Amino acid sequence: MMAHRSAAPMNKLIPTIVALALLLLSCATGDEKVSADTSAPDTLSDLTSESDVSPDQEPVDTAQLELPEEFVEVAEEVDAETSDAMSSLCGASSLSEQAHRVTASANGTQYAQRANVVWNGEEFAVFHGAVQMRRFGPTLTELGSMVQVVTQGGLTDYLYSVDAVWTGQEYGLAWFRQVDGVQRVEFATVSTTGQLLSGPVEVGPAMGFRDLELVWTGSEYRVIWVQEGAEVEMWMGFFDGAGGELRPAASLQRGVAVDTDSLAAAWSGENIGLTWQVGSSLHFLEVDTDGLRLNAPMTLTTAALATSRPATTWTGSRYLTVWAGVAAAPGIFGVMADSSGKGTVFALTDRLADGDTPRDPELWWTGEELGVVWVGGLATAREVFFAFADATGAVLAGSTAISANPSTRELYYPVVSWTGTRYVAAWIQYEEAWGWFMKGFCP
Repeated sequence: MMAHRSAAPMNKLIPTIVALALLLLSCATGDEKVSADTSAPDTLSDLTSESDVSPDQEPVDTAQLELPEEFVEVAEEVDAETSDAMSSLCGASSLSEQAHRVTASANGTQYAQRANVVWNGEEFAVFHGAVQMRRFGPTLTELGSMVQVVTQGGLTDYLYSVDAVWTGQEYGLAWFRQVDGVQRVEFATVSTTGQLLSGPVEVGPAMGFRDLELVWTGSEYRVIWVQEGAEVEMWMGFFDGAGGELRPAASLQRGVAVDTDSLAAAWSGENIGLTWQVGSSLHFLEVDTDGLRLNAPMTLTTAALATSRPATTWTGSRYLTVWAGVAAAPGIFGVMADSSGKGTVFALTDRLADGDTPRDPELWWTGEELGVVWVGGLATAREVFFAFADATGAVLAGSTAISANPSTRELYYPVVSWTGTRYVAAWIQYEEAWGWFMKGFCP
């Protein structure tokens, strides 16, 4: 929601004042947003660079992406206006309140990895560490105590990188397990209170495991991961809605270069879009639910720009991918691409300060707007930032700091979720000990 400045006489401002009052009441009472047509136009902005990423076309070199002066001026104006809007519509304490620490002090190895925050319509579930679950109400009040979902063995049994999805009735979970040096992917389904409903079962081997993604198709689960053996491979596991294995896991793509922790996946309603990083470029592949490739791997960007794991979602008409970039134009960038590979690059931030190295972006598509969180700032003052944009890629608010302590260097892996009325972000931070923090805020 963006504020609109006007020099109109007072009688012309009355409708605006009434509208703002209604919006304030909506935010205070938790009314749902009205759904809008999420179809994205062919052209996102006159200020963006056009990118054709089909195999026979040259991808855009986003290292040459220069942000016009008028864009920077507009971005600065938007930041000022939306800051006022956030304070007036969500309450002055919305962004200034302290983040909630949601984990006790613990060993850094257990917590220094990506977690997952899932909203089921009534409460949040946070899955983190060694496949542990915590539950929180809409106001981030903890419900019950931590649940150890999966039994962990002795000192040589390690659990990593849990991913989670909500089906409408239960949670699906996938993670890496390493026992005595042997690595594998496991899957299970879990109730809203953290009780196992099925599994855990072994999905497949995961030598030199990299990253995994879990996708819910509306009736079945798909587990996608990257592993290193004689060559790097993408794999897919197949499970029905009850958590039963449909058939053995299959290789999607042999001999593909994939950087550590760089895989992202999104369900389009028919197929699965996969995005991953190789060096400083991003690549895309669409597969069906049987794991069959629908296109050759495409290059989304080729510039020395992508610096960390991308995040991908489906808007209703296109795949939307965001990433963090440095080099010529440090900032957070996005591209909307259809399955044929055509897309347009846009910037979610204006040019950041020298020395600012943004990383670890995550996103949420509300059906109307895109919310993005990332770690940014200088090395001695890292923070979690938030920005959101509309369906055309136009920035509504950019580079708003939401984290608890801007002085720490130890801050990683932010994630974001949407309740229907506000965003909730979570991240790992070192404050005398490792822990996960959460914070809710209105857009």
